[in-house]
Amino acid sequence: MVARLAGAGIPCLNPLPGVRLLRRPERLEQRLVARGIPVPWSRAVQTYLVQPFVPNDGADHKLYVIGDHVSGLLKPSPLLAGHLSSRAVFAVPDDLTRLALAARRVCRLDLAGVDVVLGPDGPVVVDVNAFPGYRGVPGAAAAVADLVRARIRAGDT
Repeated sequence: MVARLAGAGIPCLNPLPGVRLLRRPERLEQRLVARGIPVPWSRAVQTYLVQPFVPNDGADHKLYVIGDHVSGLLKPSPLLAGHLSSRAVFAVPDDLTRLALAARRVCRLDLAGVDVVLGPDGPVVVDVNAFPGYRGVPGAAAAVADLVRARIRAGDT
């Protein structure tokens, strides 16, 4: 869909090169590591990406990026607690904000979901998503609309 929109000259917040990068996990990992963003070693096995378990506190820190704004939801890890839909808003500390924005820039995205676990050596990025669901993120709809308006006014198409 993004490729068709780009081919038709229709501007998108998340440009095609960034979306394509997320479909190539090995390349994404290389770019993140090259920029000093901690990620677990992984390897592709057929159509799956395999990562080692990173010991953590049992919470997935789900970071939602809209432009340069980062919001956070804590969610119990499905690896430790099974799949739960509960989540809680949390104030994103500066180190996680910098990490999420760095991942967004590496991926050349305007909108991103960055999943982080707090490992024994610090935060580790375990996933970057170009189309995160902002359900439960306070003010997300207004922030996306503001970003779209700002890009239109600036002529960033």
